[in-house]
Amino acid sequence: MRRTSLTFAAKPVFFALAALGLVSSCAPDDNIGGGNGGDIAVPSVKIIPGESGEDYLTFTLAPENAAELRYLVVPASEQQYDAVGVMEDGEEADASDGGEYTVSGLEPSTDYLVLAAARNSDGLTSLLASAEMTTGAHVAVLPEITLGNVAVDGTSATFSYTLEAAVSASYLCLASGDSAPDAETILSDGTALSSDAAQETVEGLSYSTSYTIYAAAENADGYSEVASADFVTGDAPVFDPEVGDFYYSDGTWSSSSDAPVAGKTVIGVIFKTGPAESDPSDYSGAGIGQVKGFVVGLDNASYLVDEWWGEQKKTDFEWTVITSVEAGTSQDENDFAGYANTLAIQEFAQESYGGLAYSNLRAAYVAVNYAGADVEPVPVPENTTGWFFPSAGQMKAIYAAASEITASLETAGGTEVTGDFWSSTTVAGSTPVQAYCIHIQSGSISVEGLNQTRVWKVRPILAF
Repeated sequence: MRRTSLTFAAKPVFFALAALGLVSSCAPDDNIGGGNGGDIAVPSVKIIPGESGEDYLTFTLAPENAAELRYLVVPASEQQYDAVGVMEDGEEADASDGGEYTVSGLEPSTDYLVLAAARNSDGLTSLLASAEMTTGAHVAVLPEITLGNVAVDGTSATFSYTLEAAVSASYLCLASGDSAPDAETILSDGTALSSDAAQETVEGLSYSTSYTIYAAAENADGYSEVASADFVTGDAPVFDPEVGDFYYSDGTWSSSSDAPVAGKTVIGVIFKTGPAESDPSDYSGAGIGQVKGFVVGLDNASYLVDEWWGEQKKTDFEWTVITSVEAGTSQDENDFAGYANTLAIQEFAQESYGGLAYSNLRAAYVAVNYAGADVEPVPVPENTTGWFFPSAGQMKAIYAAASEITASLETAGGTEVTGDFWSSTTVAGSTPVQAYCIHIQSGSISVEGLNQTRVWKVRPILAF
């Protein structure tokens, strides 16, 4: 069976005379008399229609007395050919015995004319043979896409895919839990998948994160079903923290020599690594075990207060708004007892006032809540202390690390630690009880015991 794909073009009708080599339609038989008394074999061809498909037609040509045989398939509405035109423009066929031919690339549900003509060795052209055929109706075939296994390597993932009947295909990689996109969204917003490849690699993902790959394909008939595959990226490589490192809401950290990791939320900067010798705090209740380091928050604590003229953001606070109190906190201005002090203040507030609140021990409250109950709190990961009220010694350590942490704070969108800050450390022998205020100004630091009703800033910290 021969197969041909044709492009159609209009052809003017040729009114050829028998003298030009075209057999008259009134020829009585297959042989006519020759000029010297001999018979001339008259060429002819029959068209036997065969199978009709959505985009193809099959037919058989049966020639007689033919030295040359040609055929054309044209839309029935555009037929402008005669036998001579078919012999000029047609596809060559086997003149000896014809055979079965298939023409593809046709439009579905369309009427066509199969045209054929033959010519003998004397140059005599047959009459035009024609047969009307109609292609089959279009059967919609939607594309298919299948996703294979996902291989994870750190923050990249490689997945395999197969395509069926697809003209184009794309994918989206989204964090698990995000709304699943439809096929149209994937194809308009996603990354294109090559029909020549069988796999694709997604890079620049976050460590220890669940993702879903969504893929879809399309063709002239429509969209495929959305295929999906879930995977989890690997754990971040573990390295010892350093002063100035960015600390993230997922409990990881990264070097300040690089930009913060995309897709992660920086909540603070590491200002001290390892445990402190002068730290009496018990961190076992926080699930830490060995302390790896201490983190200072990106900004000072704040609190929204409803005043008669409207909502006001407070950034300076009294140590206490009740009376000067001895809450059982450390009285050593050089120790790292902030966590122990905070627990002591919370216990004192529970026993004295029914719990720590903005209405009693205000500085500790805004430190623990880091922004207060009326402002979205800064999140903390598991296996940390959560935010607490730093001691005088810890505020001194923050000042000492200024050259290493200030740039990181500003890079992460935070603010430099400068101004007048309360500490959780109280002054021994003071009456009424005073607390230490840390004054950090223009590259200098001083420590002063002041009445607890004074208003100063609070900078929350945490241990991990």
